[in-house]
Amino acid sequence: MVEAAESVLPQGIRQQVPETVESAAARSVHMGYGSTPGALYAALRPITGNSLLEGAALGLGVWAAGYLGWLPALGITPPVTEQRAEQITASLLQPALYGIVTVAAYRRLRDLTR
Repeated sequence: MVEAAESVLPQGIRQQVPETVESAAARSVHMGYGSTPGALYAALRPITGNSLLEGAALGLGVWAAGYLGWLPALGITPPVTEQRAEQITASLLQPALYGIVTVAAYRRLRDLTR
């Protein structure tokens, strides 16, 4: 993502960006991408009583937004139709697990504050 953003900079400026700035920018993007869906879940959460179902739905929504939407649109990843089954499976499992853990953590914190 940082490389995509840097690509719009003129070559002379791009070469002057320190590695520490690139690294900090990458960590910030990663943190923002990870925390935004959790914050949206907390604000708009459905109440089904099923953490696994809600978490998997959250994670798969994150996956769909990224892998079917903005990642291929920006040329960061190839379209899903051009990926191997193993790549798709791995890219699906990680956000599903993220969603399940996010929903479980949210519910635990909510219960502690009641």
